[in-house]
Amino acid sequence: MGATDRLRVLERMVGDTAARYLVDLAVVVVWVVAATVVFRTAGWPVTAYYLVVFGGVLGYSLLIDPWARVESRERE
Repeated sequence: MGATDRLRVLERMVGDTAARYLVDLAVVVVWVVAATVVFRTAGWPVTAYYLVVFGGVLGYSLLIDPWARVESRERE
């Protein structure tokens, strides 16, 4: 494997990781905004809001397995 091949693999891994972070960020932002709208509209207690937001983010992080290595695409 030459230097240019290693650079291509690194670029793919960085791109895949960046895309995954953006998806994670989008999911968390949507969850927090949705919970905020529902709780403010319904007038439910703030403590319950924090539990729902924290539980949702925790559940998402456990579901996605954040420590798994991002698989690089197959080599050409």
